[in-house]
Amino acid sequence: MIRSIGRFGSVRRHFARFWYSGVRIRCSGTTSYSLPIAVVGLLPVGVAFAQHAGPAHSSVRTETETTDKWLAAPELDNVRPEGVGWWELALRGCYVLLGLTPLIFSAPFAWALSYAFPEVSDRWWDWALLLAGSQGPIFVKLLQWAAMRVDLFPAFLCRRLSNLHFNAPQHEWHETATALADAFGPDWNTHVLSLEKKPLGSGCIAQVYEGETIGKDPKRVAVKVVHPAVRRRAEVDVELLRYCAALIDQLPMIRDVLNAAECVDEFASRVQPQLDMRAEALNLLKFRANFLGNGRISFPQPIEALTSESILVEEFEDGQPVLNEPDDSHRRQLARLGVGAFLEMVFNHHFVHGDLHPGNVLVTSGGDSLVLLDAGIAFSIEPKQIRDMRDLFQAIARGDGQKAGSLLIERSKSQVAEEKVEKFLTSISNVVSDVHTSGLRLERIGIADVLVEVLSTCYECSVKLDPKFATIITSIFVAEGLGRLLDPHMDILRIAMPVILRASG
Repeated sequence: MIRSIGRFGSVRRHFARFWYSGVRIRCSGTTSYSLPIAVVGLLPVGVAFAQHAGPAHSSVRTETETTDKWLAAPELDNVRPEGVGWWELALRGCYVLLGLTPLIFSAPFAWALSYAFPEVSDRWWDWALLLAGSQGPIFVKLLQWAAMRVDLFPAFLCRRLSNLHFNAPQHEWHETATALADAFGPDWNTHVLSLEKKPLGSGCIAQVYEGETIGKDPKRVAVKVVHPAVRRRAEVDVELLRYCAALIDQLPMIRDVLNAAECVDEFASRVQPQLDMRAEALNLLKFRANFLGNGRISFPQPIEALTSESILVEEFEDGQPVLNEPDDSHRRQLARLGVGAFLEMVFNHHFVHGDLHPGNVLVTSGGDSLVLLDAGIAFSIEPKQIRDMRDLFQAIARGDGQKAGSLLIERSKSQVAEEKVEKFLTSISNVVSDVHTSGLRLERIGIADVLVEVLSTCYECSVKLDPKFATIITSIFVAEGLGRLLDPHMDILRIAMPVILRASG
């Protein structure tokens, strides 16, 4: 048996070497944080590090060249991959199938044994998540996205997926040097940038270095370099997911409760912009403009002249991770500041940072302001979605569960079966009633927990939410996780309601 598993492993390694040829990847540990159950492990895998850098000015390119380059940036919403060959899909499909075959065959045995030995189920899921994490960054991001979508998948599955951990890959220095030479020419290290060879951090898509611009006014910068070949692998993986979704949608039992093709399109629209560093730079510029008058919230300044599809350069931001703040009273102030900034994004700016976990939040040296990093995941909100969210929060705050349930049914993407309407309204009323019994305090019940209950009820009663509306809710999970870590006693609805009531839309 052991010998057979060994042979199977060697076959997988052969496919892995073929598939990732030309890309050497080694795994490194990442910092983990203790977050609430609704947030643990769900955070999109990105680059998080204690001190962050960003670019500076350079005279390497003219203003016209910079403008032309930014105008050339593609429209990044739901880009369909082009030119993916059938042989690429076949090879990738074989690799994934080989990796997951042990899970498929062992699942019935684990399920049967779990009745007598409950720990067997836990061990099987640990193993399943370990194997799933080995399938590459896109599959990791898919599972993390699915873990947040309690409105689409069973709550028990989302809870299991929330435990997924991933050791972010690091690529070799010579691959970074090649990418920089492609962007700036072979003399980049004498005319453009001087970099430390050891990365500050690494994520699914890219890794970050500390450096300095070269010129009359050298500035300390952070340089984010996309992993080699990750863009092509993402295209193939997304197309493979689309083929799988098309097959799944042919199954009547699943088709009635889940539109798999629509799920893949939504997931792709979230992931694909992260593959273009110009998109993140544009996000940073927009956030900086939105918070221009706010002296306590800032974002790194991207250097457009040094930013391309594969490289982001931004001014270095000094600071310490927000969780390192030792003073409890100061942590409470920072919690209100961070959550308040998130609420401003949602209800006033209508443009939201989708990855506000503690690793992406720094406290400045003065200790009274925050720097928000890693804007690769960001999204705009339409006025209708603002109204929907405002009305839902107001109904919850008033304790009107019937109204909250009716609002969700009215804004559902599909017709809700008549026999499920009453069950849904009753369930939502019970959730809202429990919230008010607890006093609306995070120390007793988190807003993320409330929204998880709401989304779970939507799943059980086939109430399909607008994807963007659900995305806003999942972002609230992350922001609430930040608030709870800094101040377990924070009353988030007390902070939220004034902002919500002032919201336009």
